[in-house]
Amino acid sequence: MDRGEVPLAFPVVVKRKLRNQLKAFLAEYNIFCPIHWDLNQKYLNELSKDDYCLSQSILSIPIDQRV
Repeated sequence: MDRGEVPLAFPVVVKRKLRNQLKAFLAEYNIFCPIHWDLNQKYLNELSKDDYCLSQSILSIPIDQRV
């Protein structure tokens, strides 16, 4: 990463059943976390089980670049 470059988000992996609760909790504090890799069951034949499980538990916490 070059000087002055800032990533847009910090990805975190949480327990699958807690992700939506965490997302809602953060939204109460005006932190809106996108889900970038939301794969549904129809992709299970094309992906490994690990990939599918990760897609259901990853959350991107935005990094604010404003000074």
